[in-house]
Amino acid sequence: MVKATKISEYVQLFVDSILGIRGIEIDDQHEQVVFRELSRLPEKQLYILDQWGNWEWPFSESQREGKLYHPWIDEPLAELRHRLMKEHPDWPWMPLWPEGRSFALCLTHDVDLVSQYHTITELFRVWYRMARSSGKKTEKIRRMIGSLQSLTIRTPKTRTDLLWHYEDWLKLEDKYGFRSTFFFFPSHVAKPSVWDATYHFDDPVRFASRLMRVRDMMQVIQRAGWDIGLHGSYYSATEPRILGDERSQIEGVIGERVISIRQHWLHYDILRTPRLQAEAGLLCDSTQGFNRNIGFRAGTSFPYWCWDHESRSPLPVLEIPMHIMDGALFTTNALEYNLELAIHHCVQLLDRVAKVGGCLTLNWHPNYLNDDKWWSVYKTLLEEAARRNAWGCSVGQLYSWWTQRERRLEWIPASASSGI
Repeated sequence: MVKATKISEYVQLFVDSILGIRGIEIDDQHEQVVFRELSRLPEKQLYILDQWGNWEWPFSESQREGKLYHPWIDEPLAELRHRLMKEHPDWPWMPLWPEGRSFALCLTHDVDLVSQYHTITELFRVWYRMARSSGKKTEKIRRMIGSLQSLTIRTPKTRTDLLWHYEDWLKLEDKYGFRSTFFFFPSHVAKPSVWDATYHFDDPVRFASRLMRVRDMMQVIQRAGWDIGLHGSYYSATEPRILGDERSQIEGVIGERVISIRQHWLHYDILRTPRLQAEAGLLCDSTQGFNRNIGFRAGTSFPYWCWDHESRSPLPVLEIPMHIMDGALFTTNALEYNLELAIHHCVQLLDRVAKVGGCLTLNWHPNYLNDDKWWSVYKTLLEEAARRNAWGCSVGQLYSWWTQRERRLEWIPASASSGI
């Protein structure tokens, strides 16, 4: 990351990255607007959290002003880039995306479940974790009783599990030459929560018609060219010295450095989480989005560096904001769309991101593959993105491209001035 110690330098780096050239200044008023959104200052000033400890869309100024579904920070910058490229075609413009692609589609999957069943051994492990977890006693009991519905006396070798075809995600994405990130949960959690995932790296799964462990599936996915990231536990977002261990667990499985994270349940505190992620050595996050709505939490579709409000400086963690999550479209207490409305609204966001040349980030949970409604929306978005010449990428690919691109940006010719 290019170091920036002042607000103006922090904002200017973001502007340079979108324009694809250095040296075009923006006015003070626009600078303050951009800083306010990227630093997520509204979340600090209006520190209200929902029942899961998250800052949700009803608290957003953008939704009250009717801008939540628009990348409104990007729109004037896209217009400026288009105008200046026509006026100065000889300037050293850096393309936004590889191979001349018109915009990006970042594909991600939160792996919350790997099986719809529990063996007796797995069930006792779930109960033990629940007993150790913090949270309301009634919620613990409800979840422990609910886990009985997943108990099967069939052996892992003979039972049929509807979730055991994760390879279908890879097949669909590969059809368009796209790649994605799978965020896996750690096996061991230092401070459990009733909201945490409960699978283990050694649990059995069937992947590509072969019986294997979860850790084997992770390795197969990685070797095939997909990306593996960390799905941080609920309390890792707010408690110190947890994320580093969880990251090490994933690295121990795949044998490579893990750079990306999405916090489980999108549990995220703007005053603590970015710093904890940086301290754990993570390089990019994709948590800033909503559980119960879709849209642009920071008003942008582009990546930006996280801001530390304590030190008043940027952190070496690149935020790749999440814009559309499957659960927000269909679940109770969210939008509760039908298929037609979900596709209409998602394609509408896709069009708006394509218009500014940005990046639309999707989050689809693999355990919903068997729901035709959820699967159909994902397929439609991939088809539409491919038709529009989008770059379908993983979080890791996006981080690599964006950071290298930042370092390669060149300056406009001396004395040129065409800012906003």
